[in-house]
Amino acid sequence: MSIGGYIIHTVGTRYQGWGNTQALVDGVCQTGSTGVIVSDGTIGDFYFHGFFPIYIRVDVLFLVAIIEKFVNRILPCRMGEKKVVHYSLQHQEQGETMQFHMPAKLIFGSGEIQHLSQIISENFKGANPVIITDKGIADAGLLARITDLLPHARVFDTIEANPKSDTINSIAATLRQDKPDLIIGLGGGSPLDAGKALALLVTNVGDIEAYEGREKYVQDPLPFLAIPTTCGTGSEVTWVSVITDVNRKFKMSIKGPKLYPAVSIVDPDLIKSLPRSIIASTGLDALTHAVEAYLSKPATLITDTQAVKAVQLILGSIEGAFEDIQNNDSDRDNLMMGSTIAGFAFGNSDVTAVHCISESIGAIYDVPHGVANSIFLPHVLAYNLPACEKKMADLARQSGIDMDADFNTSEQAQAFIQYIKDLSKRLGIPSFSDLNISRDQFKTIAQACFANNSNGSNPRDLDVNDYRKILENALK
Repeated sequence: MSIGGYIIHTVGTRYQGWGNTQALVDGVCQTGSTGVIVSDGTIGDFYFHGFFPIYIRVDVLFLVAIIEKFVNRILPCRMGEKKVVHYSLQHQEQGETMQFHMPAKLIFGSGEIQHLSQIISENFKGANPVIITDKGIADAGLLARITDLLPHARVFDTIEANPKSDTINSIAATLRQDKPDLIIGLGGGSPLDAGKALALLVTNVGDIEAYEGREKYVQDPLPFLAIPTTCGTGSEVTWVSVITDVNRKFKMSIKGPKLYPAVSIVDPDLIKSLPRSIIASTGLDALTHAVEAYLSKPATLITDTQAVKAVQLILGSIEGAFEDIQNNDSDRDNLMMGSTIAGFAFGNSDVTAVHCISESIGAIYDVPHGVANSIFLPHVLAYNLPACEKKMADLARQSGIDMDADFNTSEQAQAFIQYIKDLSKRLGIPSFSDLNISRDQFKTIAQACFANNSNGSNPRDLDVNDYRKILENALK
């Protein structure tokens, strides 16, 4: 890929992506032999060419961090001169390959939602769009903002907090008759996941339960446009739809590269009216995505870099947004950016035992996903400490957590866990005991956790008994 004055080639490992990748960044130059200097300051434009395009305005320092981690040696060059730079992805075992997918077109910025009609006309036929959302979005007035821009779009606003298979199947039967050509998901993770599932079912036969797993669809799903309205989902940049099978009381993961949104509009202005409780739970949900992506077994250098940046952004902004999201533009923007970058990270790495527990409890007891993740993140971190002490210590240092300068690695890692516990209390996250789940259900919950597809990605192995111990410890 070409970056400013460099052409970079990989050595020692093979990159598997969708098409050729080229990054064009304004204002990046080389002034010596020791590193990359950003000449113009803060904002840069990235355009990645591939099978699908992605366009995103981000902090140039984010790119610099990636380059500094990937490039073993930077060769000196003058502006306008191109040199070849070799790097190896040493995070991977020799001979292993890695994959990184970013096929969605991402449009990020305050006020971007006002260009919705133009975005649709430029990217879709859009003659018969359908909006998938929930009652909360309608009650908050956000749906009206979208329907004012798309007055002819049909609306389905019956999606639950944990979208149910029977709801999805019922809406799909209607949509197959209406024959829409674009599905728009508006809301948090539930409407976005529901929208992906419905995009799949409109073009394929049967019920959603038949598509659990990876790439079970025969026909390509309809194009999907994602508009997140919380600061925690990440679904706007992932290929997964999580739907609760009401018969099994189990959260299914429906996956496939064709389920990526074709376009995502991430407008921080859409979260201005979020209540504090939702800012807390969805913001900590995003933090969980970033932390788990960094600690999971499938993590790579690319996802590590994104995950660390996401943790920094989220921890640096969540309390300010919690206090005054309406007027705190900087923290609101950073929280949304952190959530989106965390989505890139865990979508190409994985989540771990926190999600195994939260998805199990959410399926059985309908506990909101972000709340469950917020409750169990510090407890799973404590369990995983022996397996990833150094990486937790890295997060503590890179996040700027206040701790004694002479702390060793173990103390730094424990300081990170304690910080998450204290943060949860400051944000008013309930305790596990507040959920009133009986101990006699722990075996059932633990079995569902163990059966979760992401159990194997946890950095420390867990069996059913280990999950039961985590649940017991969470009650203390």
